[in-house]
Amino acid sequence: QYFLPFRHHHHRQYAAGDTGESVSARRGSHGKPSRPRMNKEEPPPKPLPSWKVKACHLKGKPEPKPALTGLPVTLPTKTKVDDVFVHRKNFIQLHMDDVINNINLLYPNASSISGLYRWDSCAVVGNSGGLRLSKLGDAINSHSVVLRTNQAPCEGYHQYVGSKTTFRMLNNLWTLRYINYKEVMKQRAAESPSMPLDKGLTLLLTRVTGAQFDEMAQTILRLKRADVRVLLVSSRVVSAARRLLAGYRDRLCKAGYGPFQGGSTPSSGFVSVYLMLQLCRRVTLYGFGSKDDTGRKIKYHYYTGFGSRHFGTVREDGSPVHSWEAETEVLEALSRHDQITICRAAKSNTTASRQHNHECGMRRPPPA
Repeated sequence: QYFLPFRHHHHRQYAAGDTGESVSARRGSHGKPSRPRMNKEEPPPKPLPSWKVKACHLKGKPEPKPALTGLPVTLPTKTKVDDVFVHRKNFIQLHMDDVINNINLLYPNASSISGLYRWDSCAVVGNSGGLRLSKLGDAINSHSVVLRTNQAPCEGYHQYVGSKTTFRMLNNLWTLRYINYKEVMKQRAAESPSMPLDKGLTLLLTRVTGAQFDEMAQTILRLKRADVRVLLVSSRVVSAARRLLAGYRDRLCKAGYGPFQGGSTPSSGFVSVYLMLQLCRRVTLYGFGSKDDTGRKIKYHYYTGFGSRHFGTVREDGSPVHSWEAETEVLEALSRHDQITICRAAKSNTTASRQHNHECGMRRPPPA
């Protein structure tokens, strides 16, 4: 059974960071959820046959957009938040015992990881060219955690994307590039490296083997970057994100929306949002979407020269791995349910729009 959004785990204790924040900060005072909670409803729907998916748009006038209730917006009961990362306490349970060669590269337990960060306010920064339509760098920097995906650069784009980076979520292909010690050393010597290793960075590896995790950790050790951490995201997180995406896509189809191009594999950006939903009290998105607020298409990336546009996003037969339209629909639904805040540039030249384009989602320090 799944329900939206947060369940109470009274049996779990997380070690607080130096600010007193912990994963429990997702709840407000007196243990109340900081995001609205909805009642449990039906289990996730069974996937529609492919012929029905193709006929989605044949229903005529679409029904209202469906709700998320009943879909796995949070991890299912059998997958605790303790298990979003692989560590020494759960790596056997997560079936990683036969692929991780050196368990000492793993953290001891969940609390030894969660206590390293403040989870009160998290920004997930996508790579959309829409980031160049506003100057939200200061707003992004104001969050306690900032997550970026793959090689997305900050250097040269601070006013648009900020300079703070807590996490980089790497997919399998970019993990392989970062593992290459000689290439990383070459990039470090370049004036504009295409594989950033930000100060105090934590690399989040997804959809990789245990051997690749070992290699990455060893590469960081060889680089003598004691400030850089490497964490392995559990495959259960990716699987749950896929179920959410597929389940809502099916609901949209039944309501007369679609069909949506692309496969059911969630992108690194979508997995990043899903991961932060499990850990953070507030989640704000920047740089997501392919259109501006007037519906016009915008550039795919806010940067140039830092990697191929379609690197890892197209199958051998040319079909897209990800369904960007379906992912956008899920994110919009999460926003409607007040689970996330999505910041996009406002095009109108009003005082309110200009302020929005500088301050959307900005976290301000509490009054002294």
